[in-house]
Amino acid sequence: MSTQFRQRKFAKVFDLYDVNKDGYIDAADYARVGEGLGTATGSAPGSAGYEKMRSDYLEYWDQLRLGADTDHDGRVSQAEFVAHYETLPAIKETILAVVQGILRLTDRDGDGKISQAEFAADLQAHNVEAPAAAEAFSHLDRNGDGFIDTDELVLNVEEFFFGDDEQAPGSWLFGPL
Repeated sequence: MSTQFRQRKFAKVFDLYDVNKDGYIDAADYARVGEGLGTATGSAPGSAGYEKMRSDYLEYWDQLRLGADTDHDGRVSQAEFVAHYETLPAIKETILAVVQGILRLTDRDGDGKISQAEFAADLQAHNVEAPAAAEAFSHLDRNGDGFIDTDELVLNVEEFFFGDDEQAPGSWLFGPL
């Protein structure tokens, strides 16, 4: 069983994806986040970039649904979501898979690192305000070079999903708790 702090972090991620705030995550929520990210990055609705972002998020929805929708109702409750994340093994392969997913969705210029603008656009798609995104970025950019590189992202993901230190920079991965 996760600590209360880890459960709070997982609940935060759930709330970011529960766009319509009905207490469940479903394909429509993931599509809305993908559309929001497409718009936040300047892609016009219907454009290739917009549709790719929407499609990428729907792929992640399918993965979540397969692993977390234990009652097979086509949606994931907060309890199912938290239980699913509690079962993730704290192994390098899991961490690297999460890192690759974040990079795939956030690193839009393909340089292998996340700029503050890319990070802010990602959090904006989850309805996190720009000042909160900037504060989170300042914690996650451990070396202060203006980017979150792969090494920093690995540490941040590990701390967020598997750590219990409320002061750890990785606790800011999805904005303030």
